[in-house]
Amino acid sequence: MFFIDFKNKSDKGRFKVIKMVKFSVIIPVYNSGKYLKKCVDSIINQNYDNYEIIIINDGSTDDSLDYCNEIKNFCDKVFVYSQENQGQLPTRLKGVSLATGDYCLFLDSDDWFEADTFNKLSLKCQEYDADIFCFRIKTIYEFNEKYNKCSPEIFPEGTVFTDDKLPLIKLIFESCHLNAVTNKAVKTDLAKKSIIDTSKYTELRQGEDVLQAISLIKNANKIVFTNEAFYNYLIHGENITRQFISSKHFDINAVCCEILEFGKEYNITQEMIDGLYNSFSTKMLSYLVLLFKSELDLKAKKIILNEIENLSMFRLMKESGKIPTKLKLILKLPFLFNLYINFKR
Repeated sequence: MFFIDFKNKSDKGRFKVIKMVKFSVIIPVYNSGKYLKKCVDSIINQNYDNYEIIIINDGSTDDSLDYCNEIKNFCDKVFVYSQENQGQLPTRLKGVSLATGDYCLFLDSDDWFEADTFNKLSLKCQEYDADIFCFRIKTIYEFNEKYNKCSPEIFPEGTVFTDDKLPLIKLIFESCHLNAVTNKAVKTDLAKKSIIDTSKYTELRQGEDVLQAISLIKNANKIVFTNEAFYNYLIHGENITRQFISSKHFDINAVCCEILEFGKEYNITQEMIDGLYNSFSTKMLSYLVLLFKSELDLKAKKIILNEIENLSMFRLMKESGKIPTKLKLILKLPFLFNLYINFKR
């Protein structure tokens, strides 16, 4: 599919004929009927025709599938598939395997794209011929707009990475700015090449974005950044990331271990490893606050604390003397921390 660019001419004074990139938008759906219309409308209402929407219903028990089928009957660009619940990572990867576009975009079922995203992305993808095109994300708080924010500008507009990926590896070790796949347009060939074996992550409930992202970055030959924000990430009361999950400490450990293993293929520094240790500690401390706010009794909480001390990442940090004092105190004096948290409530 092509369009004529009437605003710009070639060196010979002719109007440019530009190919419209085909986007495959992959949407995993699980019990998100309340938000699906805004999500899908943000694609259908784009002033752009060359796309497909691949919706994977991951065992929803609400009316999500009904809406998906309804929109499929209304728009011939929508393809709906259903499966028993498998989790977000396998569901996204199934979408990748079904994609026929030039680039894959990943959209969570309660989020949405900015208007004119596809036109802008199409031009940028062609200008740079990038394997991965990274953009910014706006975080939207459903019940308190004053907290709305945009992800930071981590590189200047148009920054290109080819052979030297160490600055990107550093970001993955020390922050979460590259961890998502929803802030990336990925060449479909690369996305298919980077499909990972999910069999060892069957129990993983959080952090799956990172596993997919590091595989993509590892296999990409050209990664480009823009400072435009195309994606809106909604924070609401039903977000899984805001709920207490008793096994989350295992997820944190598994993801950090995968990042560390990934980094061994590059010339990582001790500073970067320390950054990963700090990230692990920060996530674990946030998890512990949720743990001590939970309805579990103190005995059950102590069992989880013991599990944390036996995590492989925790043991590595302990051997290196990198356990922060606050984390040490919580593990040593859970009774006092339990009193403190419940007193603050």
